[in-house]
Amino acid sequence: MTEKKASKLAEWRETYGPFAVALACLYSAMTNWGTHWGWTIFFMLGVIICGAMGFFTIKSAWRKKKGRVS
Repeated sequence: MTEKKASKLAEWRETYGPFAVALACLYSAMTNWGTHWGWTIFFMLGVIICGAMGFFTIKSAWRKKKGRVS
């Protein structure tokens, strides 16, 4: 079987997707700030978790690009 090369959009989504979700959670947390504390806490946790996932995903992608796969 042949492997197909992923499109640019699929590569972007794989690499930067968690950051996009973290930004959406940050926006939602800011709009709910002070009115719905349960949702604010939930979205802030999303910012922290998705932001960390995005950071380590980008770090891994940069290593692969440089040729250092660990």
